[in-house]
Amino acid sequence: MKFMISMDDELFERVNDFAKSRHISRSALMTLSVTQYMDAIEALPGIKGQIDDLRKVLDDMSVGR
Repeated sequence: MKFMISMDDELFERVNDFAKSRHISRSALMTLSVTQYMDAIEALPGIKGQIDDLRKVLDDMSVGR
């Protein structure tokens, strides 16, 4: 599927240079970037829960000292 996006010239140049230096297309870079961004955002609640669980374990350990 194709679609158009708008971005400022400086960002476009950064995207273009980054993709060229890694021998991938701009489309591949944008697809990878959006996928990784969305995956990271979707993982945040689970990571927060793991951190909360770890804090509880550490708090329980410090109480038992």
